Amino acid sequence: MRQGKLKELPGKVQEVREALERWRRTRPKRSAIPEKYWQSAVRLAKEYGVSQTANALRLNYGDLKKRMQGVRGEGLPVPVAEPTFVELGWQPGMPRAPWAVEMEHRSGAKLKIVLGGQAEAVDVVALSEAFWRQKP
Repeated sequence: MRQGKLKELPGKVQEVREALERWRRTRPKRSAIPEKYWQSAVRLAKEYGVSQTANALRLNYGDLKKRMQGVRGEGLPVPVAEPTFVELGWQPGMPRAPWAVEMEHRSGAKLKIVLGGQAEAVDVVALSEAFWRQKP
C-alpha cells in the first residue's frame, strides 16, 4: 500500500495518531516522544512508507527514517534481536538443491550467498565471519 497519499487513515494509523495526540496534549513541555509510539510508527512506516507515516502522525521525517535504519536520533543503536544459529538439516546422500544465505549487518550492509546444487569450494563460514567483522 505504498502508492499515493493516504486519503483516509487506516484504522491502525488512526489509533496511533489519536494516542499520540492525547500524549501531546498532556505531556510536559519539551519531553521526548515515548519509545512505544516510535515503535508503533516504525511498524506503520514499514507498511505505508516513512513519508506518509511521518505526515499522518506529525513526526519528524528524518527521525523516523533513522529509526527505520536501526539508529536513534542520538546515534544509539535501537535494540534488535541477536543473530541466532540455524542448523540446516542436510545429510550426506541427500540431493542438493540450490540454496541461499542472506545476512544484514546493523550498518545496513547486506550479504547474500547463493550456491547451486553442485559442490562448490566456497567457505561460507569464512565469508560470514568477514562480513560480521566489518566496521559500521
